Amino acid sequence: MKRISYFAPVAVAATVLAFASLTSAPLFASKSVSPAEIQKVVVPRTQLLDASVVDLAKHGYEEQEYYASGTANRYRIKNPLDTATIVDSNHPYKTRIVVRRPSDPKRFNGIVVVEWYNVSAGQDIDFCWGGSHDYLMRKGYVWVGVSAQRVGVKQLNIWNPARYSTLSAEASNDDPQGGTLDDRGDVLSWDIFGQVGAALLGHKGPADPLAGFAIKRLIAAGESQSALRLTTYYNSIQPLHNLYQGFLYYDAAGSLRGDTKVPAISVGTEFGATFPVISVAVDGPFLRRWPVAGTSHVSFPEMDSYVDVETLRDGFLKSPDGKPVSLTQATAGCKQTPLWSRVPTELVLNSAYEHLTHWIDDDTAAPAAPSFERSPDGTLKRDTDGELLGGIRLPQLVAPTGKNSGFNSGPGTCMLSGFHHEYSPAELKARYHGHAGYVREVDKATQEVLKAGFILPYDAEYIRQSAKASDVLVEIGGVVNTDRQANSGIEVQELMRADASWNGVAYGVYSEGVAEPVVAIITIPAHKELTWHSHPMPSFAYILSGEITVEDKEGNKKHFTAGEVMPETVNTAHRGIVGDQPAIFIVFYARTKGMPLSQPAK
Repeated sequence: MKRISYFAPVAVAATVLAFASLTSAPLFASKSVSPAEIQKVVVPRTQLLDASVVDLAKHGYEEQEYYASGTANRYRIKNPLDTATIVDSNHPYKTRIVVRRPSDPKRFNGIVVVEWYNVSAGQDIDFCWGGSHDYLMRKGYVWVGVSAQRVGVKQLNIWNPARYSTLSAEASNDDPQGGTLDDRGDVLSWDIFGQVGAALLGHKGPADPLAGFAIKRLIAAGESQSALRLTTYYNSIQPLHNLYQGFLYYDAAGSLRGDTKVPAISVGTEFGATFPVISVAVDGPFLRRWPVAGTSHVSFPEMDSYVDVETLRDGFLKSPDGKPVSLTQATAGCKQTPLWSRVPTELVLNSAYEHLTHWIDDDTAAPAAPSFERSPDGTLKRDTDGELLGGIRLPQLVAPTGKNSGFNSGPGTCMLSGFHHEYSPAELKARYHGHAGYVREVDKATQEVLKAGFILPYDAEYIRQSAKASDVLVEIGGVVNTDRQANSGIEVQELMRADASWNGVAYGVYSEGVAEPVVAIITIPAHKELTWHSHPMPSFAYILSGEITVEDKEGNKKHFTAGEVMPETVNTAHRGIVGDQPAIFIVFYARTKGMPLSQPAK
């Protein structure tokens, strides 16, 4: 899959400025947690749930799933900032882990990121990997996903019984002293997550998932609900297990105790800042909170290029008529669309991994970030554009091409989805006057956030080059043509000028023959998944309403919404998937006489 683009597609050849080389900081030694038993999953003619959307082989990576089993304790946690006490022991469990590692162990940088799978959608989702996979593979990390909670394990049972029917994370939630032990009933999750970590560090034998990999550090990571589970783990279980050397929270950690003395960075969003458990927490000697202004719970680039592709492919989420839908398609009926902010939280996550490593290695604490500004009553302050004041301010917010918000309204999970609205050419011109002005503002904002340490040099260079290569206010061959035909008041707005299709394949010469172009209005029902097909000629679809995601068999994928023009591929197998509303297009086919408009893919 291509790298996520935040401004415009561009090929960037940049020198990655690395942080200091890794040291040989010793691993923590745990005497209180036994390693899980690891067994490679081999079930012919079955697939793993949440297989990576990215073509791992192209990055020199591979993926393997393992069963993890053992016996776990149940814990009582009376105070969320106190160490847990063991209630009883010997509760059997069997779950799974997914390992993504360099194919060549020599590329391994020594750091294993262990992600607690998020189960808020009813299935395991790898949000931390989804946002930072490009960075993690570029830098040589090993990533491990752990199915630690009952909801995720039960969905595995249902999704593929042949592969997962023996899995279980069940145990009584009753406290012998009265009441319950865990608000979600996941009483075994703490030891599951700890015992997997212990197995990665010390497991020996034919099923060792990291045989030949010299592990230097173990970092725990989780997003949203998983981040809050890891808050409890940090406060109440880590002092017992003493396994993980760092914690990375994605929207976000609650209050963390200061005497655990394990570095932690919590990257928060505009949406997450509204929750009291997150908003009241402050920095400490071993905690840095990095709130990112203008961000939804998950960013549009993350959703569009990873999570939506994964959830639609795996087919767990269903529309009312029973058809598979993506997570975005399942978030229906929201007041503002398109969903999700385009401000990429994942860039800040990438920097957080780097700073966390330094903190672990040489006690160089991560930089402190400005908090969101609040009124005396605790409400968040906003500027005249409605943007939050304070926080980390990425170039996509400071020099935007549209309105981005972390909030939305409507049924279900609409509140966390945020939205983005693209600016009109007139609005862009009022802000930047021209392309050079836009690039200057992007450069300035990029330099400021890079200097503060909240993005990495590689990502900063990509932002700059993307802005330069973008068509924002390009006078010739770009978005706006200000010619007014002899001052008659007629304005011409050029919608598209392209020498390549949406997947980056260059157009060649037109076919010989008698020209017979066709213009058609095409309406496609909501949630429709088109069959694989191709077009023998250049064609261009202007989206009147609705939205569509197109993909080819090479893994390239792009999302188009109303008001955009889609330059179709030529003689390339592809298909489209329509969103929550019917999609209506005006399509121009640059065909010659007798040429079919489309044909089934071979």
